[in-house]
Amino acid sequence: MYDSKNYDALTVAEHIVNYCNGKKYDITHRRLQNILFALNCEYLKKHGCFLTDDDFYARLTGPRIRAVYRKYAINGGLSINKTGNPSGVCEKDRNELNALIEKYAKMTEWDLQEFVNGAEPYLKTIERFGKNSRISKYAMWNYFERILGTSECPASGRPSTADRDRHPPFFLMDQILLS
Repeated sequence: MYDSKNYDALTVAEHIVNYCNGKKYDITHRRLQNILFALNCEYLKKHGCFLTDDDFYARLTGPRIRAVYRKYAINGGLSINKTGNPSGVCEKDRNELNALIEKYAKMTEWDLQEFVNGAEPYLKTIERFGKNSRISKYAMWNYFERILGTSECPASGRPSTADRDRHPPFFLMDQILLS
């Protein structure tokens, strides 16, 4: 199995909401999901592992995590004002994530959406499998490994064959995505 901090996506989402509310940044459900995807990609690039083990699904509006969708979609396009939960992110990761949240929270909605929806794993998933398909972590890994080179993505974080074999249909999807 690949190395991960194993944060629950809702824990990270609540941290994003708390941070944005504290800084008076507007945070809608769509913006939250886009920042969550960007944080996961940034974390993968820097640490060679995923921030959360939750799967992203390719929706027409962008990559979405189902648990976060279930909790926050009720807000629609309105700002999320509170989560009621303190951050469950450890202090070491909190400082790093706050800097990344700051970066993405300051982007315009258009620029953030364009950045997230331009990610190759998302685009190829939508193109080949349609909306609501799982975005393969293996495809995400290979995308960033190609961009950064193997020296910056430690091999210890790479999804293993055993992990792929747990989900045979998605292993086949990976083969198509990587071709």
